[in-house]
Amino acid sequence: MSNHTRSIVRISGLLSIVLLAACSSQPLVTAQEGQLERTTSFPELPADSGRYFIADPLPSGSVVETSAPRRQLVVLDAANTRTIDTLRFFTDANGLPLIEMPIEPVAASDQLRVAIDALGWRVRQVELDESRISIDGSPWLQRRTDQLFPARPQINIYFYSFSNGTQVHMEREGDMPFPVATQRELLQELFAQLQ
Repeated sequence: MSNHTRSIVRISGLLSIVLLAACSSQPLVTAQEGQLERTTSFPELPADSGRYFIADPLPSGSVVETSAPRRQLVVLDAANTRTIDTLRFFTDANGLPLIEMPIEPVAASDQLRVAIDALGWRVRQVELDESRISIDGSPWLQRRTDQLFPARPQINIYFYSFSNGTQVHMEREGDMPFPVATQRELLQELFAQLQ
């Protein structure tokens, strides 16, 4: 048998094996029925709190793909920027509450000052150059405990330009904590007054 014939036989054999493997492979399917739960318990694992509960798992026998689906991502560019169309209250990607206003910061500062006056919050300082209105935070925040004569807590309301409008957020003056729940409560009151 010549070398050429041997090569053809080898190639034919390999192709046959690949074809048989492709034809005999079964699709992957799920086997577990009902809710997903731990099958074993270890003392090192935290208690099962249901935090990652899946309400509707795949039923038994569902076909599962071995490759992830491809997604076409939409990337915002200079020609496709997000605009502020309406007054809205929302939580950003960091979990912080914000107000968006569809007007420029100078006009927004005027509306904010009117709303702050209507709420009865005590304004301590207005710094338009720094896009900041400072109010007395005593009704909501504790004074410092590491000073002999601690100053009253101060909350800064920042209004800065974003896209075609203004974003408003709060920060506490200094390095003391400012709970997100308190920020959200105050900004919701401010938002209700702006409407």
